[in-house]
Amino acid sequence: MCKYIDSAFIGGMPGWGCCRCRLYNGIHRPVCRGCGEAPCAPLTPDNQTGTVFATRKNHGGPQTRSYTVRRGLEWARIWITDDGCFTTLSDHGNFGYWWSCPGCEFRKFLCEMDDYYLSRKLAVGRHEFDGEASVKTIRSRICDLRRQQCLTREQAQAEWDLVHPKPSSGWGDGMRGAFSNMDNEIEAHEWYVATDLGDAAELLKYRTPMQIQMFIKRLWPLFVAQLREELAQEVAVQAQ
Repeated sequence: MCKYIDSAFIGGMPGWGCCRCRLYNGIHRPVCRGCGEAPCAPLTPDNQTGTVFATRKNHGGPQTRSYTVRRGLEWARIWITDDGCFTTLSDHGNFGYWWSCPGCEFRKFLCEMDDYYLSRKLAVGRHEFDGEASVKTIRSRICDLRRQQCLTREQAQAEWDLVHPKPSSGWGDGMRGAFSNMDNEIEAHEWYVATDLGDAAELLKYRTPMQIQMFIKRLWPLFVAQLREELAQEVAVQAQ
């Protein structure tokens, strides 16, 4: 039987669970987003949660949970709320995001998300220059242009020396041959000014900030392990 689900249990958004495909649907949906069928039972809250959607009882606000994770000298303090808010202070940086409608119990939602999706949410549009990827892309473009005979041997060598100089190269030889690496955006800008390659800006690569990548790689799995253990304990208690 399809069942009404109150906001206290679904990230602040009341709705109903479809008994056919087991999907959660917002209260505004007349049919299930999975099977396209209308609910098979009236969507009436029980006495504990209220009588109708517009007048359901106040549960006193979202519950806040706190966690501490450590890995050697690395650490993070994490706070989450049942309505989808995530905040962390860590030695890899401070991050946060609010998922206003996660679609299921928030802890379960956090356990199931993949690293790429999480990194994009925590970065919120921030990025940093990726020197290693940029150098690889530039060298690949030089080789392609040389094979296509769009660059002479001397032109290709000059462009190659900008990102892979000879041992004797340096500022005393002028701009060309001055960049042993692209470790930051200042060096990338200097290369951009010096190069004769077309569409040079497209060869410069960026990535999710390394602090976020390290937080997800080193500490996030420990946090998820705590969430899974906590959820498993709650299921065991309910089964008793």
